[in-house]
Amino acid sequence: MGREKHCDIQTDAWLEEINDKPPEFEIGIQTSIDDVSRPPTPKLAFQPSGIDKSTQILPDDPELFIFDEEVTIVLEDLVGKTLEQSLIEVVEEEELAAITQQKLHFQTKKVIALSSS
Repeated sequence: MGREKHCDIQTDAWLEEINDKPPEFEIGIQTSIDDVSRPPTPKLAFQPSGIDKSTQILPDDPELFIFDEEVTIVLEDLVGKTLEQSLIEVVEEEELAAITQQKLHFQTKKVIALSSS
């Protein structure tokens, strides 16, 4: 065809095998723990920073939080909201089931009407 083009292509191996091994040698050193002289490690003592304070709560303190009375209000609210949300979810599920049932009913009617005509 006359369109062939001659070019040089590398035909040598892509990877070179390296057989030269660098010289290796081992050296060992041993130290004796008796030769090492260092002072003993000092014991760490915690030194508090600041001044200690204290608080006293009197039994009949009017500003004190009364847990049994205060928690009742919060719990009633939490339980009420949870029940309300769960009832809403149940009603929504029932509505979706009714809608699905109604769709099936209308599709059945449509198929019957199309097949009879």
